Amino acid sequence: MIASIFKRFADNDTFYNPVATPDSRLLSVKERIKGKAFPFLASVSLTALSLGLSAAAVGPAATVGVAAGLTALSLVFTARSFGKIEKRLEEVASYDFTQLDDALRFAKRFPEQAALPAKFLRVAAAAGIPEEKIPRIYVTSSSDDFWVTRLKPFSREEHYAMVVGRKRFQNDSTESLLSGMAHEMGHTALGHSGTASLAFHVKTLPLLNLQAGVALALTGNILAGAAYTVAAYALNAVTLAKRSQYSEREADRFSLKTTGIIDAAAEEFDWDYDFEKRSKASSTTRKLLSTHPPSGQRADYIRGFGKANPEYCSQRRAALGLAR
Repeated sequence: MIASIFKRFADNDTFYNPVATPDSRLLSVKERIKGKAFPFLASVSLTALSLGLSAAAVGPAATVGVAAGLTALSLVFTARSFGKIEKRLEEVASYDFTQLDDALRFAKRFPEQAALPAKFLRVAAAAGIPEEKIPRIYVTSSSDDFWVTRLKPFSREEHYAMVVGRKRFQNDSTESLLSGMAHEMGHTALGHSGTASLAFHVKTLPLLNLQAGVALALTGNILAGAAYTVAAYALNAVTLAKRSQYSEREADRFSLKTTGIIDAAAEEFDWDYDFEKRSKASSTTRKLLSTHPPSGQRADYIRGFGKANPEYCSQRRAALGLAR
């Protein structure tokens, strides 16, 4: 009985259900605890503890005032960071695949990928993404760029930029590109680009931790203040990593469900896994602090999905005009 309970807790059978199970419940209970429950509870607890320690050291009024100021400061920093990204993207070529003129311009620049805009729009249609939320494609000179971000983060309208390195369009196969682009589109469709949440975890919470450490130091507990600041920063880093890793898994599933592309996607992670094995960072460090799950695990998930759903994947590829 205990073995049965543990298997149900740890397995990922529901991961391979491409249709009936909602994206938010596809991984095992264990994965959801690590990727959603733990980050949420850790963030709430850390925030409460930091504010509580600060209030005990310097008083509630000072704590609230400083915390409000730090929160406003983090939002300013976030807006500036996104502003710098937008300014950088203004200097590179971009394409709105929903516009025929842009699709033709892209096909002229990358003739080997002339059919990509149409296939990309089919992926968006399969996912039910409205035209106004389809990311605009920005082509940079970097060979490694492949990421998505929200533009004008504090605007009510949602505008997204998908940034892809030029050499990827020149060297990668259409299936590899579509798989990666669908993954990035998944981040926007699944709400992973929430600016307020990102600002809190990346900027506000570390500042609140520092506030508590400084407050302790001001009362004469310098060693305690320094120790708390370091420990809180470390816990927040792990929390952010686990949250990000879960988001990456969700985006992987989004790509699988909308494209059915298995081999090209898994081979990309095989290459990354070989690179990780040569890295000096230990596997434990990567699991704890990396924003992405281990590439070997991601390749295994993808191949497992393909084996469990061969007909579904074949139908999705056919719908995109790819080889079955």
